[in-house]
Amino acid sequence: MILPTPSAMNMVFGSKTTYAMLMLIYMVVTYVVTKAIEGSRYGYYLFAIRDDEEAASAAGVNPLLARTGAMCTSAFLTAIGGSLFAQYFLFLDPTNVISPELSFQFALIPALGGLGTAIGPVLGAFVITPLSELLRSYFGGGAAGLHLAIYGAVLIIVMLYFPSGIAGALMRHLTWKGDSAR
Repeated sequence: MILPTPSAMNMVFGSKTTYAMLMLIYMVVTYVVTKAIEGSRYGYYLFAIRDDEEAASAAGVNPLLARTGAMCTSAFLTAIGGSLFAQYFLFLDPTNVISPELSFQFALIPALGGLGTAIGPVLGAFVITPLSELLRSYFGGGAAGLHLAIYGAVLIIVMLYFPSGIAGALMRHLTWKGDSAR
């Protein structure tokens, strides 16, 4: 149990606004780190390994080293996010952290936003989080589990009609608008 004594040292704050600002700052930092990796030589190595591991290896990229580095970076950023999550709620319960709903939500957010993009998870979170809260408040306890079926339907629709997610659809739309303006 985390001591609920409000102080910056305990990372316990009296206002939820402080947590929101802290999470927003963390989201921006994570986005900047992701964009920096995406545009770096290391990012190109990861893209090459994703597209064709054998060709990347033949070009001199060590797939094991690159994937291990990507996993460590991901684990580092996830651990910070998890600690912020724990500080916000002041406790962790296995039913809250390992629930199927949370697992589906974590898988759906980047898929909806756009896999393989830095902005995709941000866009997905801005859609899924309000949708989750609206579904939970609308259906309440009367239709338990229905929101998971709606998540599944949203995921199927996105994968069928927008396989590159919201980010890919926006990029196509912006490119199309730019081409038609000429």
